Amino acid sequence: MLYKKYASTNIGTQNYMAPEIIKNEKYNNKVDIYSLGCIIYELFTLNQYFIDKIIDGKEGKIDLDIYSEKWQNLIDLSVKKDYNERPDIDSIYNYVINKTERNEILLTIKIEKEDIGKKVNFMNDECQFEINESNSKVYINNKLNKSLKYFIPEKEALYQIKLILFFPVKDCSNMFGYCHHLASINLSMFDTKNVTNMDSMFSACYNLKDLDLSRFDTKNVTNMHYMFWNCEKLENIDLSSFDTKNVTNMVGIFCGCRGLKHIDLSYFDTKNVTNMNHMFFCCSSLEIMDLSSFDTKNVTDMSSMFQGCATLERIDLSSFDTKNVTNMNGIFCFCYNLKSIDLSSFDTKKVTNMSQMFNGCRSLKSIDLSSVDTKNVLNMTHMFYGCHNLKIIDLSLFGTKNVTDMSRMFLDCRSLKSIDLSSFDISNVTNMSDMFTDCKNLKEIKVNNNSLQQFRNNNKRLKNIIISY
Repeated sequence: MLYKKYASTNIGTQNYMAPEIIKNEKYNNKVDIYSLGCIIYELFTLNQYFIDKIIDGKEGKIDLDIYSEKWQNLIDLSVKKDYNERPDIDSIYNYVINKTERNEILLTIKIEKEDIGKKVNFMNDECQFEINESNSKVYINNKLNKSLKYFIPEKEALYQIKLILFFPVKDCSNMFGYCHHLASINLSMFDTKNVTNMDSMFSACYNLKDLDLSRFDTKNVTNMHYMFWNCEKLENIDLSSFDTKNVTNMVGIFCGCRGLKHIDLSYFDTKNVTNMNHMFFCCSSLEIMDLSSFDTKNVTDMSSMFQGCATLERIDLSSFDTKNVTNMNGIFCFCYNLKSIDLSSFDTKKVTNMSQMFNGCRSLKSIDLSSVDTKNVLNMTHMFYGCHNLKIIDLSLFGTKNVTDMSRMFLDCRSLKSIDLSSFDISNVTNMSDMFTDCKNLKEIKVNNNSLQQFRNNNKRLKNIIISY
């Protein structure tokens, strides 16, 4: 058949006609590409491109909060005034096929004998996006499986699962939460550019040993609350690709990662984070932690932040800005091997709760509290409880006039021989029970005259301890 490079017949529906036809110029098959662009625009907006763009002078843009930018790019290319700049049909086909919203998640699930015949989840039922047969496919050991969030294993084995999603994902909260059987997750083909929420995304994946986050795009994420909570067997988390500049919540993000030995946080941007409560709670194998890149100026809560970091010997807090922190309850609690801690840069004037702050720091021999401002503190219960090796503690600068509870404050400080509390104002203290119980070597407590009788009344069970002023 003879192919005509150009035609000149002026025919068609005006609202879908390319500019060269309207101008009575010669044209080729690129006029159909222009019409296709108009139709794609109409499918997304329910408005005609010609009326919106040409007559009403609008931008001719689809809603990018709902649809992918790739469709806007395709429309813009298809309706170019110069037909030479429009793609041909083969290019459009390849563009659509290659750019379709397709997210692949590769999972490995370990099935033990006791799991055979039972329902096993590999996606949490609480994940915030809808998965159904029309917009996803699941392959278990390369066979298409119609059960979309779980399967019934027939034998003891490692099952390879490929989940393909044909839709954009915005909310990953609880996506793999409590999927106990997961051994590895490969997200290298998972597109996270639109994701805003990763709250508890991998929480309670107790058996997870391998997690590939190398291609994670987190620039729009605001919430990483308990993201890796109780990933007990995870020994390494590569966060080098993480963009956390918009994150405001990191509560418990690594809480319960008992196998985590090292974590590189040098890429972390924490300038907008307000809450670091339980952030490293029970990271009991953590040996190295560099927090020099941390910006904590907006943080208000650091309670239990390092609690249970049993192997950590030193924490460098020299870069920490704590001027807005109000809660330090249990911040170093059960850091059994912590041998030194520099609090010289700590601003604690807004802190109201210091209960259990050094509870269980059994390797600390001395604590320099000269920079610690306690004038607004209300609660000091268990503050130095179990500091077995603490021999010297200078509390001369402690302001205690607002403190109401000092129960068990020095309980089991078995190396303390004497303690000077003469600067303590305990006029508002209502609870001093077991304040010095099990302080086996304590011989003398110095208090001020105003506090003498109250100390004696509340510590009648103590024997062989001189309470003087």
